[in-house]
Amino acid sequence: MTVDRAVDILRSEGYLGSRQGSRTTVIAVPEAQPDDSGDGQEQSEEFRVLFGQLQEIRGQIQTFAAKLEELDERTKNL
Repeated sequence: MTVDRAVDILRSEGYLGSRQGSRTTVIAVPEAQPDDSGDGQEQSEEFRVLFGQLQEIRGQIQTFAAKLEELDERTKNL
């Protein structure tokens, strides 16, 4: 599955929004644990897999950002 397809799925499920010329933004965050309230907002298995993968990517990006900040500090005065 491609990132574009994942974004399309998240957009169709109402979690992402975008406008031409602007970034894609999160407009809703799913609940951590689906409840059994019967409100009809059960998430697909595909969504749960994609959401897990996106969380993993987010963690990796945060790690890279911290490493980049550390490198910036170490090379600031070179």
